[in-house]
Amino acid sequence: MQNDTTPAPKVQRPVLPVMAGLLAALSLAACAPATTVTATTSTTTPANTAASAPASSTAPGSGTSASVATSTRNNTSLATLIASDDRFTTLNTLVQQAGLGQALSSGTYTVFAPTNDAFLKLPPGVLTELSSNRQRLSQILLYHVVQGRVDGTALASANQLMTLQSGMLTLTRTGTRTSIGNNMGTAIIESGSSIDTGNGTLYVIESVLMPGMR
Repeated sequence: MQNDTTPAPKVQRPVLPVMAGLLAALSLAACAPATTVTATTSTTTPANTAASAPASSTAPGSGTSASVATSTRNNTSLATLIASDDRFTTLNTLVQQAGLGQALSSGTYTVFAPTNDAFLKLPPGVLTELSSNRQRLSQILLYHVVQGRVDGTALASANQLMTLQSGMLTLTRTGTRTSIGNNMGTAIIESGSSIDTGNGTLYVIESVLMPGMR
């Protein structure tokens, strides 16, 4: 009997079934007045940090909710997790502005979530520009979302993931570090940062991913 050496398939999820609902949410959001978004720095409470993470941890975006890393919140949606975790204040504001909050409360998704510190790395004026261009904002946010739950095992064997923006994310690995992105830039997935929720999985990343223009 020959050993099966067929390479692991790329992890791709069908996106058409969920796009109708997302587009409906986006069309409603387009009617709302634009607001200016300012990236905020994360705050750290020493007592809470010491109780939940090793003293040597310097992970970007760590805050008073850092102890949720590698946890399971089966009774929480992705939208609620993002809204309640102080590492994602800027991301939550953008999600609400783009009208994607309801979409992330249902269905099953994997989100690669940039921290507040990740948005601070963007060039000056980018967030203001996105506030006045909801179509571009939505494209960027959807580029961070994959349909279905990609657990740690699937992520470890994946070479590429298709996003709800229809663009591809490429995964690269160097030692114990995993990065995700494209030829325009990559983001490091923070080690041990996955959080399982009732409708998907969230991974913390330290940079904002930018898709190509569509």
